[in-house]
Amino acid sequence: MQPGYHPQQQPPPINNNMTMSIVAIFLFWPLAIPAIINASKVNPLLQQGDYAGAQTAAAESRKWSKWP
Repeated sequence: MQPGYHPQQQPPPINNNMTMSIVAIFLFWPLAIPAIINASKVNPLLQQGDYAGAQTAAAESRKWSKWP
């Protein structure tokens, strides 16, 4: 490691709410579909470095999976 080298800090992980979205299928499946779609967007957005986009997708997933 070179002097002055500072590894880039990783943002904290975001809960994608996939489990809650899948459980929502059994409660009311029409609302579970957008929940699952948004939950599946979280990890790719984090890998691209779009932390704000991942937070938004996780919040949307949470919103759709809690309605039923």
